[in-house]
Amino acid sequence: MKRYLDIERCFKDALEVYKQHWQMLVVLNLILGLLIFLTLGIFAGPLVAGYNFVLIELLRKNKQKVEVSDLFKFVNRFWPLTGLFYLHLLIILGGTILLIIPGIVFSIMLLYVFYLAADKGLSPKESIKRSWDIVSSKGFWPNFAIAFLSGIIMMLAQMVPFLGYLLGLFVSPFTVLLIASAYIQQTDQDQREPNLQTS
Repeated sequence: MKRYLDIERCFKDALEVYKQHWQMLVVLNLILGLLIFLTLGIFAGPLVAGYNFVLIELLRKNKQKVEVSDLFKFVNRFWPLTGLFYLHLLIILGGTILLIIPGIVFSIMLLYVFYLAADKGLSPKESIKRSWDIVSSKGFWPNFAIAFLSGIIMMLAQMVPFLGYLLGLFVSPFTVLLIASAYIQQTDQDQREPNLQTS
């Protein structure tokens, strides 16, 4: 039977993990941003994959402690994850340049590519295809809703005068946890989905 995304559960799960680990998640988020900036985005793919994997493991309760070294978990998969990062970026930018609406649609359809690459060990092509399949089969609008709500929360935090950037550092982990929870709900339901990634 087709299952649908429970947005209320996304907020509940994200809040539970955030309350327990917010200090280290903020530190991890800050280091992630700095490393991406200092490396001119060259290591963005592996770093984002590592960050997303940490959140998945925390939500599944497979991990009890957050460490800075978690960010570097996928450095050994530098080339495929870097390729995924730029391919993902080009697809969304291409859709946005053509018309705004295709760019939005592509961003939702590819919402889970890095979660899949990190969690399931999928290739860039497989990650894109699987993310597209998840959103198509589970429903575009629920996935749009969780992405939209995450974006709104982040935008409102960054709009606070003088404190926007600082608040963004604290709010960003929570918004990514929302997406990670949505990913888990829609992939862990399928018992046939193999987990190729060793922890």
